[in-house]
Amino acid sequence: MSTRRIAILILVAAGLSGCSLSQPSQPQSTENSVWMRTDGQRASADPALAAQFSSDKAACTVPGGGIERACMTQRGYILVPQSQAEATAARLRSASGTN
Repeated sequence: MSTRRIAILILVAAGLSGCSLSQPSQPQSTENSVWMRTDGQRASADPALAAQFSSDKAACTVPGGGIERACMTQRGYILVPQSQAEATAARLRSASGTN
């Protein structure tokens, strides 16, 4: 694993450290949030990534339909406000060297 990727994962982990890891994720605002890969790649552009996301999301779904944030984080996803998704994805792609 590259140093750059490790740095990204550390930043993501630090940002999520204040979140409750045992509770399903509940966005704090009324704005919709979206899950994205920590490397910024788009599942919509790659059927294999889309299938992997569906599998990961199903594995992380808890009774009642919520998605456990810690589970998704372990699988390489972060939850971001929809309005910030494009900029965050571009920043993650740049940092991980995937364009």
